[in-house]
Amino acid sequence: APPAAKAAAPSAAPSDDDDRNKGLVEADGSTLALLSLPPLRVLHHKLDIRSAVGAYLEKTFYDLTIVALHDWATYAEMRAIARQSYELELRDNHLPMGSLDVGLDVLRIMQNIDVFVSRFSYNLNQQNFVERRPDRGSKNVRSINIQSIASSLRQHGLGVLNTTVNYTYQFLAQKFHVFSQFLYDDYIRSHLAKERRWFRKHRDQCGSMYPYERAADFARDIRKLGVGDDGRSFLDHFRLLVTEIGNALGYVRMVRSAGAEFCADAARFVPDLDAANALKPDADDTLAATTTALAADNLAAVVDTLSRNFAEGRDYFKVLVNVFKKVLLAGDHAHLDNFYAIVPALCLSWVDASLLAKERMFKQDRLRDATYTDDGFAVGVAYVLAILEQGSRFDSLHWFDRVKTKLLADEADYDARLAARQEKAKLREKQRRANQSAFSFLTGNKDKAQSSNTAHLRDDDDDDDEDDDSNARALQLTGRRIKATKRENELLYFSISGARVFFRRNE
Repeated sequence: APPAAKAAAPSAAPSDDDDRNKGLVEADGSTLALLSLPPLRVLHHKLDIRSAVGAYLEKTFYDLTIVALHDWATYAEMRAIARQSYELELRDNHLPMGSLDVGLDVLRIMQNIDVFVSRFSYNLNQQNFVERRPDRGSKNVRSINIQSIASSLRQHGLGVLNTTVNYTYQFLAQKFHVFSQFLYDDYIRSHLAKERRWFRKHRDQCGSMYPYERAADFARDIRKLGVGDDGRSFLDHFRLLVTEIGNALGYVRMVRSAGAEFCADAARFVPDLDAANALKPDADDTLAATTTALAADNLAAVVDTLSRNFAEGRDYFKVLVNVFKKVLLAGDHAHLDNFYAIVPALCLSWVDASLLAKERMFKQDRLRDATYTDDGFAVGVAYVLAILEQGSRFDSLHWFDRVKTKLLADEADYDARLAARQEKAKLREKQRRANQSAFSFLTGNKDKAQSSNTAHLRDDDDDDDEDDDSNARALQLTGRRIKATKRENELLYFSISGARVFFRRNE
């Protein structure tokens, strides 16, 4: 066939994405040729265009990143474009890129530990802290992990571990004073004693499970006593107190883990940690110089320190439990004997606060606390139960079994209401079709009457549809609330169970 007879295949029009991707890969030929020129000598001066452009870009990226660390990703992308499109190998500016690995001082946290535990939330599984609410004007939420603390330990040394425990002890002593005052209140003490007597008397009637309704009524009664400007009741403030205690213990655990990571990172250069004594020269070795022997002794001491800190695994939790147990279990502290009875109400308060905080995560302007994790409460509850030796008493309430039973009943009720609504909708649709068929049969060709009655039926159907949609939305919200509450209670159960493992020997 002649060339004119051949059908030309239609070519797709280039899109904006194709042009954009092409710009990332292909550079201007003249610019690339200019950058590929060898160094030129002009009037006794050597001019290297590639090096000059690279130095200018490196300085510009460095200066702009210093001004706004949150824009580091933009300049990193520009550096990648320069390498891909213009074959420019730019050096790394070695800035933290918004990370806190080199910007956080463990001593600063210890000196302001009361502010730290109130502004950060602890994650039990990942062992990190996340800021509840960023500072005004800040675009980032700060987080602290084991790597951040390990980087600070390289600067201050392992002596910070004992200093951390000392600061934490002083902080916990202040918090337990407030803790004791709250439980010493006449209303709280009398109510907890009444709940204890009621449960002991009606244990068999309620299946050895503390009733969900009594815990909810207790929380509502405390709210009636008054709320603060932030909308929190006295029970909410007590929950925050327990949370701050748990955050302090979580910080101790994270510092201990950072110390182990620091020792492991340093010990990887030592072939055998148990051979520290072999580094010391023999006493009868007269050939060893004095400076050589001193250096060998210093090296042996460093290796021995790494070996002890790496394999010792000192239980700081045990120290903090025993020191407070001697005080709180002795003397006149009978008002603390019923702490386990308030834990169910605290759990309900935590679940409500956790759901509200997670909803705020989706809001852009966070004027109040918003977080996705708050395991400090679980650690605090486990710690106080271990100190007061009330773990078995709390287990006797079977609280989480009761919550599970209650939520299963709520789910069954929701499923029944959903099935009834669906059945009702089917009957209404069936009745609507039957009414339309009967009306068409009776009216015959009376178009005006048919139009009038059809409009009347349509208005009735619209009213019914509006009511049905309103009920459907309310039922849908109920289902979501039940599902979210069940998830939060399961998360709290697993967190408390995991945290109690740390103090199992002390309960």
